[in-house]
Amino acid sequence: MPFKWKKKSNRLSVSPDSMKNAVLEVIEGSKLRTTANKYNIDKMTLRRYVLKYREKGAVTEFVPNFSSSQIFSRCEEEMLAKYLLNAAQMNYGFTSKETRKFAYLYAVENNKKVPENWIKKESATYEWLRGFMNRNNTLSLRTPEPTSLSRGTAFNKHTVGEFFNLLGTILAREEFGPGSIYNCDETGVQTVHKPRKIISKKGQKQVAKVTSGERGQTVTILCTINAIGGSIPPFFIYPRVREQDYMTACAPPGSRAATHPSGWMTALNFEVYLQHFIKFTKCSIADKVLLILDNHNSHLSPKGLDICKENGIVLLTIPPHTSHRLQPLDVSVYGPFKTFYNQACDDFMIQNPGQIISLKNIAKLVEVAYQRAFTPVNIVKGFSATGISPFNSQIFSEEDFCSSKVTDRPNSSNQTAKEQTPPPTIAVQQDNVLNDIINVVKSPEEIRPFPLAPPRKTVSSRKPTKTKILTDTPNMNEIKLYHEKKNKERNSEGCKRNLNIQKKSRAGPSKQIKLKNIEEETDTDSVIMSSSSEDCTDIEECIENEKTEDNFIAGPISVGDYVLVRFATKKIVRHYAGKVLEVHDEGYLINFMRRKKPNYHFVYPDVPDQSIASESETIKLPPPAFVGGTARASRKLKFPINFDKFDNVD
Repeated sequence: MPFKWKKKSNRLSVSPDSMKNAVLEVIEGSKLRTTANKYNIDKMTLRRYVLKYREKGAVTEFVPNFSSSQIFSRCEEEMLAKYLLNAAQMNYGFTSKETRKFAYLYAVENNKKVPENWIKKESATYEWLRGFMNRNNTLSLRTPEPTSLSRGTAFNKHTVGEFFNLLGTILAREEFGPGSIYNCDETGVQTVHKPRKIISKKGQKQVAKVTSGERGQTVTILCTINAIGGSIPPFFIYPRVREQDYMTACAPPGSRAATHPSGWMTALNFEVYLQHFIKFTKCSIADKVLLILDNHNSHLSPKGLDICKENGIVLLTIPPHTSHRLQPLDVSVYGPFKTFYNQACDDFMIQNPGQIISLKNIAKLVEVAYQRAFTPVNIVKGFSATGISPFNSQIFSEEDFCSSKVTDRPNSSNQTAKEQTPPPTIAVQQDNVLNDIINVVKSPEEIRPFPLAPPRKTVSSRKPTKTKILTDTPNMNEIKLYHEKKNKERNSEGCKRNLNIQKKSRAGPSKQIKLKNIEEETDTDSVIMSSSSEDCTDIEECIENEKTEDNFIAGPISVGDYVLVRFATKKIVRHYAGKVLEVHDEGYLINFMRRKKPNYHFVYPDVPDQSIASESETIKLPPPAFVGGTARASRKLKFPINFDKFDNVD
């Protein structure tokens, strides 16, 4: 592609003007052979044109007859080519097979004479497609990048205009220079990479190259760049519970690591990242910076916004589903970074045969790719291509918003579908001679209109997210109110969940345990904890009584409470006891204890083991007591709970 026909003879093509002059000389009396030699034209060809001129006169066309065998005229092919380009810009492009089928339909609708093999297969031939692509050099067969419907429709003129309006307001209000404009975003790297192309046997169906495994573990990396081409050392989030030295041992200098069982970004880890950001940018109230990021929930915690407000960080979010066009990291940095990372993984597997890539190798591989991808040239181009720095609100043309026209809908439900915005029209450059032909030819858009979504039948009750300046006071207050409401709903659901657990956990005979309580300062040295009680039928009553048959405590979990957390893997389920240190939207930050077997006695390890646990996997426990006895035993804690019904309490 494109296919070019190779001439099989040495005959030269003759211009229409030369052919016309030669014919006229023969008509006026010149010899046929002499005139043919003079203009370097074949004698029989010249004779054929002379006979044609004597038959038709002045209306004779001095062009070869091969053009009459084409299915479509030049103007019709231009219309088809522009239709295909518009469809591709709307993210509904045609494959080569679909193009050939549509060409047949286009010919039939316009009453064109088509070959028999077209009629038999109801499709144009592959040879026609190659010639069509050759005649229209603006077309090319490309591999499309998968783009979700949300991305295609969210990137529209109105949404992008709102973002640039807010960005222009900030730049006018604070007068940020390029060195004070930053962009941060998360990406993931895996222990299983995508191999590069290799040279292999021609015609072989399956070609393989070694990787670390079938499925790998993902490490989240939060990178930050600024508009003058600089960057901040990356921030790693490993799918682990505790931080280890290997997480940043060979990483880019200044990198920092955090952990979470899922390996994803959380509000707590984003607050840690903000301290990392402040350390390298030296921002303050007197020297503010602009940080552009997406509107992920982990970026919208009240505590994180307070940190930004106190340290002069202005947060601006980009509209949802537009990061592929408005985020500098996605536009020009992360693509090369992933390519260089896969190359580094390839080199590692070749240099270390028989060894797999583990989490301990991630930092070194990232460092190799980071130095090659995060160059000043790539970074500056990213800010320039998105129109952020230098500021250019007109960076995107109407063609860039073509994909959003698919879901253009009326503003009110009373409007009919006929009032919707029409799809983009096809602009064809026409010659004066072809104006009359266009009026009688069916355009490709008439045969197959561009895709257009129907009006919505129902209106969603969900409030749409849009671009915001998060550190502005009205937006901060709105986010804080939202989180307060969410916390109340979560506490209410926690009460119901604990109540259900209490009703299901009815143990045998009641037991009385005499323990010294370490949570409450009372005048007595011991309290009696009983596991028998009446069934609770009301949530508030259970919260009030606080004790059940198994001594689980109903009600919301707060800082200082003791909990039992369930951790499930593919093969086994384990339970750990611990104390709540902090409460977040994602769950609870817990300082875990370790069980001293064979009894259910618990101690805190020498190295603190802290991690975040989700609310759905957490059960509130009653306060423990010291076991007492020797000095070593005085460190042990015991809960008035029967742990036998729980699997693998460690």
